[in-house]
Amino acid sequence: MLEVTIDMSASLNVAIKRCFPNAHRVIDRFHV
Repeated sequence: MLEVTIDMSASLNVAIKRCFPNAHRVIDRFHV
């Protein structure tokens, strides 16, 4: 996986770092 789009949830960010350590994370600030 090269890129992951996530919301601003801290717990989701931690999970993505663990599962996809080399993926570029893009924060969706407008996610509702």
